[in-house]
Amino acid sequence: MKKIRLVLTIGIIASFFGFVIPSFARSISTYDVTIPRQGAIVTGSLKKESAGKGVHNNSAIGGNKRINTSIRLKNDSSNITPSYNMGSGDRITLSYSGGGSSYNGSNTSLGIATPVTTTVKVAAQGSWSPDEK
Repeated sequence: MKKIRLVLTIGIIASFFGFVIPSFARSISTYDVTIPRQGAIVTGSLKKESAGKGVHNNSAIGGNKRINTSIRLKNDSSNITPSYNMGSGDRITLSYSGGGSSYNGSNTSLGIATPVTTTVKVAAQGSWSPDEK
């Protein structure tokens, strides 16, 4: 009887965490791109799910270059954060114009561009999320 109760208790606890933990998970997307010289790329879409800031975690930028980055609305490509300049290995948080809650439920994408002074293609890798937490 004690074994059955223990198994049921463990099963209930496991199923509880199985349903609760994913609801706290944020969407994260990775990228591995080559940005055209004096150009830009836009990543795939992620839905914004909280009122907080966005985050961009760059793991590598080729040639000791820097990139400009912002979060955009997917449907019309308008920037909803200011453009930030970042280097290889930087992790930045991106504040939303009008506050993060203004964009809850919106499909977003990450824009990555080379500065106008960059005359070569730039390879970049990293991850991002429209929700920091």
